[in-house]
Amino acid sequence: MRAGRAHGQQPLPVSQDQRNTVRTRFRYQLTSRGWLATGYSFGSGLPVEADGDLDFNFLLSQYGAKVLQRVNFDAQRVKPSFAVDIGGGVQLYHREHKAVSFEMQVSNLTNRLNVINFASLFSGTALAPGRAVTAQLKTEF
Repeated sequence: MRAGRAHGQQPLPVSQDQRNTVRTRFRYQLTSRGWLATGYSFGSGLPVEADGDLDFNFLLSQYGAKVLQRVNFDAQRVKPSFAVDIGGGVQLYHREHKAVSFEMQVSNLTNRLNVINFASLFSGTALAPGRAVTAQLKTEF
């Protein structure tokens, strides 16, 4: 999909034309002190600026086979992305205006390689982070 052009100007690609995006987050309160959560995200894929003169050997040397497998050159789109996150937390202490809680989250649980942009005119090539685990101890006083 391309934007219109004025006389004598080149068309400007619509680089952020992702047709479908879904993000969800569900949280379940186990007890008054503990909770679990899960989240899902899906993106149908952004356009790829690919013409017929691509040098696949050059692209392979620049990006590697795993990244190129996530690009549909025929459809000129990045293949769909999907990620699952899980998390949980527990309140360890709570009295008057003081509290201590512990929370932990795993992002992209399946460690799926998700390509966000590929060779985009404005943002280059972007990969979503792989699996990441975070933990935090929160205090209130």
